[in-house]
Amino acid sequence: MLQHYKKINPQMTQIFIYEIGESCDSFSLINLRSYVLKQSVAIKTETEFVLMTDVHRLSIKIMEMEEFEKPFRENEQGWLGSDCAFSLPLTDERVLWLFGDTFVAASESKDSLNREQSKIINSSIAIQKKRIITSKGALRFFWNMQKDQPQSFFQNHKLAGFLWPLSAALVNGKIYVFAVRIVQTDIQSAFGFKQIGNEILCIENPDDTPAAWRIRVSYLPFAETGVSFGAYARLYPPYLYLYGYRKETDDWQGPLNLIIARVTMDGSTDVADYKSWEYLNGENMTWSKDAKRLRPVVRHSRSELSVTYLEALKRYVFVANHWKAPHPILIRLSETPFGPFSEPRTIYCCPETEWDPDYFCYAAKAHPQMVTAKNELVISYMVNSKTLHKCVRDMRIYYPRFIKAVIDGYE
Repeated sequence: MLQHYKKINPQMTQIFIYEIGESCDSFSLINLRSYVLKQSVAIKTETEFVLMTDVHRLSIKIMEMEEFEKPFRENEQGWLGSDCAFSLPLTDERVLWLFGDTFVAASESKDSLNREQSKIINSSIAIQKKRIITSKGALRFFWNMQKDQPQSFFQNHKLAGFLWPLSAALVNGKIYVFAVRIVQTDIQSAFGFKQIGNEILCIENPDDTPAAWRIRVSYLPFAETGVSFGAYARLYPPYLYLYGYRKETDDWQGPLNLIIARVTMDGSTDVADYKSWEYLNGENMTWSKDAKRLRPVVRHSRSELSVTYLEALKRYVFVANHWKAPHPILIRLSETPFGPFSEPRTIYCCPETEWDPDYFCYAAKAHPQMVTAKNELVISYMVNSKTLHKCVRDMRIYYPRFIKAVIDGYE
């Protein structure tokens, strides 16, 4: 419950300090935000609070990082916004960014740099060539072109539908991109999609320019059982951990349960060889080569998330949006990369949902290469609209948005 609250320097910034007991929930934070918005027109840039988890009492400071958004918004290539925004460091100064449905300008004319004259493609990428993303010219965006028309970067026309990229891993000099195969079921609905497959795209020559990449496609056999992998992938030696989800219903907005697999890393590892994976039984926390023994470790997860190690806490931190509206950003803690995880605790309520009743937030995940201290998480999330025309007209949304969470723990 809310125990105390105060505003500091409302003319310049607002800092909220409050303590939350065991019943911490998103509604407390939402009501607090609504109260403050009604009391002052000052722009909230920082939030501080104390948060109780199952294991730790955490001191958390949240900062909204608009400077991280500018390289995406202010590019001159005609890339006009997208979602997903997974990142994969390739070297100390080279990062791959993966995007889903993307608005691309119809031409290079400045008059066409709006979404009303753009084309939507199903995937694009960016290569960050500087360690600091805020450096001028740090991002260069890529997609395919055919007959002077923008086309999706990731394509596989052997099957129906199209591909949405998810997370990726760099293993033995190759990039493995997880993707889901999608068919559109209702062109008028923001959620009129159905997943029909799960693929791994192996980029065999990632040091070359993306236009010259050779991509080998492998198919995962789990889609018919509602299982998909690619929600996140991260190396914690000696394993590469592969996070996924199991759908409870066919509804695109329905709840998902977190599942985990892992593969031992050595010089001959082929991530696409799912028969070499171990699968976690989340009910008894045991591993098996038998995929039929796979069981969820967390209920009500998301299709995009992250599990990163926070040195300051000596814990792994799960980051995702809550599965129910208004989809605040939450964390869970664990002593291992695979759980068991603590109960979810909300750390941030996305303010954009207050702009319009059709707006929603999703795709929250951490980007470890962007931190500058051992107690930080840099988290991106997306804002979209349930109606396409609002997404087309409102250039504030459908770009990656970033927050920084500074987290310190004490017993």
